[in-house]
Amino acid sequence: MSLSSTRFGYRVKYVHYQGQIRSNNVYNNDMHEYYAQSFLDTLSDLGVSELTFRSELHERTNSPHQALFLKQDQIAIELAMELTNDPQLGLKFGSRLKLTEQGIFGYAVMSSACVLDALKLLIRYSQIILPSVEINLSRSETGASLIISAAHLPQKLEQFYCEAMMASIMYNGSILIDEPAGHAQVNLSYIPQNNLNAYEKYFSAEVSFAANDNSIFFSELSLQSKISTANLQAVEAYRKECDRLFSLDINRGSLVKKVKQKLISLGSEYPNCASMARQLHTSESTLRRRLKAEGMNYQTVMDQVRYRMAREYLFNTLLPVSEIAYLLGFSDSSNFRRSFRRWSGSTPAKVRKAIQSSQGDAQSPTLLKTNKNKSQPIQQQT
Repeated sequence: MSLSSTRFGYRVKYVHYQGQIRSNNVYNNDMHEYYAQSFLDTLSDLGVSELTFRSELHERTNSPHQALFLKQDQIAIELAMELTNDPQLGLKFGSRLKLTEQGIFGYAVMSSACVLDALKLLIRYSQIILPSVEINLSRSETGASLIISAAHLPQKLEQFYCEAMMASIMYNGSILIDEPAGHAQVNLSYIPQNNLNAYEKYFSAEVSFAANDNSIFFSELSLQSKISTANLQAVEAYRKECDRLFSLDINRGSLVKKVKQKLISLGSEYPNCASMARQLHTSESTLRRRLKAEGMNYQTVMDQVRYRMAREYLFNTLLPVSEIAYLLGFSDSSNFRRSFRRWSGSTPAKVRKAIQSSQGDAQSPTLLKTNKNKSQPIQQQT
């Protein structure tokens, strides 16, 4: 079975034979290399050469760029943000990610019957595509919100990942849907520092800031919008192949997840790497080596867990900062405050105050819009 498409100036050929799928584009393993190259191309467009980026990254990590980026390492993203000093880096990166270059996953999405089916695939395989991000679909009577979060990461990194994912979704959606039946709205939980109009450009949709979450709301009509490249005969075969590749890739990052789960289960105890290795019945050198192979190190993993738990305590309890510091294993609150500022760019007190202010006016959050025809942000449905 073969099918092809020549829409929008590209040609894609799909071939299914002998129970397996092959493509003349990018295979699943190469898909991550495509992300890495797209990232490098984005930096080049912003005046940062590949040679410069690789050299700077090597000095910081002693590892090649692709090895890091394949594992979604924070260091590469943070360095890129520093070198470009471009607050729209995530938007620019995400808007150049084409489904036609994302292997079997891309073909599966393109073969889906409608927007809702495509979103379900995105959620199903999101941990392969972008392990640092959590994606959930929240349904309501009027439609559904695709909620994107990475609360365990520092704020700037979370914004980068969310904006990259949203820009990619909106860009590819505009290509795959001939005539949207309804509307989509982008909600961001923060207010960008500058150039708010850029968000309308990259999303091609109404954008609300200071909302309850980072999400894309799709009206019920838009969820049923037909995808122009739909192929119901092929989609099931692509899904099966995605499942096969997912089963092969599922262990990627599994040690990082295991360490995080262990740290959370220990409560206020935050052991050093040697102690954690003993609890996982391995040697310290093996633990460090395996974490490095996943693009991480033990201190970064522990910082991510502490930051995640710190936000939970600040958001959901009235515990004083000194008590939170103790629960997170800090010897004193000043060390905790310094670490929290490094993670988030702000202080625990300011973050808590901002959240309390937001909760006190939950029904009417600060709203800056790029479309004057709309009046209210979409509230997250539970």
